[in-house]
Amino acid sequence: MKKIFLLSMLMGSMISSQTQIIYNQSFENWNHGDSYTSAHLKKDGFSFDWTAGFDESRVIVDSTQAHTGKFSIRVKYPKDAVGPSQGGAQVPLNFEGKKEVYISYWLYFSDNFDWGGKHEGGKLPGLATGDNCSGGQTCDGTNGFTARLMWRKGGEAVLYLYHMDKPGKYGEDIPLMNGEQQVVFEKGQWYQVTERVKINSDNNKDGEVEIWINRNPALLKTGIQFVNDGSLIDNFYISTFHGGADIEWAPGEDCYIWMDDWIVSTDKADVL
Repeated sequence: MKKIFLLSMLMGSMISSQTQIIYNQSFENWNHGDSYTSAHLKKDGFSFDWTAGFDESRVIVDSTQAHTGKFSIRVKYPKDAVGPSQGGAQVPLNFEGKKEVYISYWLYFSDNFDWGGKHEGGKLPGLATGDNCSGGQTCDGTNGFTARLMWRKGGEAVLYLYHMDKPGKYGEDIPLMNGEQQVVFEKGQWYQVTERVKINSDNNKDGEVEIWINRNPALLKTGIQFVNDGSLIDNFYISTFHGGADIEWAPGEDCYIWMDDWIVSTDKADVL
């Protein structure tokens, strides 16, 4: 998968050797009700190879909720929709490979958000590399990794990690904790998700994932082997949908997540 390193500031997104910010976008360049398409992503300075959901009118610019400024983007999860081909949205936002990367984004679940059907769960963005190992694949060290988040039953928050030593076919669930209690996403409330990933060196098990929710420490997992081919972290994987893969994961009504203030940086000070 070819990765393109952008070297200029363009309409709110930037790469700067001084600030270490790779992407910084608050969606203030558009108008309420605009469909936020792949063309809009490009105009906002993002580099990517493919999208899902953006050109199907599931992502719009919206002024009814915003963490900062006037606008955010609203992602739609249609009734009975499962997976990124039917609901939510996906795009891997590419950047030049790094050994350690931080991301931050804000999200807001609609008041009627449906966590799912018989099986409650869905994906949320995180860092990744290469072919973004996921979807029940075996992470063999050459096809990348994904370190996305998920909501589970009733909004319980977990890291959903695909790595070389995952214990089962699918990603490993690791609960996000606020002290002794698991973090639970609530509807009608803004949350800041901050993630740090450090890639493992050579063939060692010394990779790390660290997560904060609303600036509070929620997870530090160490001893991870993500890859064995020298790959570096190279994309912010905007990946959000219900599922799972069958109707038992689907929401029972149309519902939404608003997202705002995407930041990708190599400097912790830019995200916390």
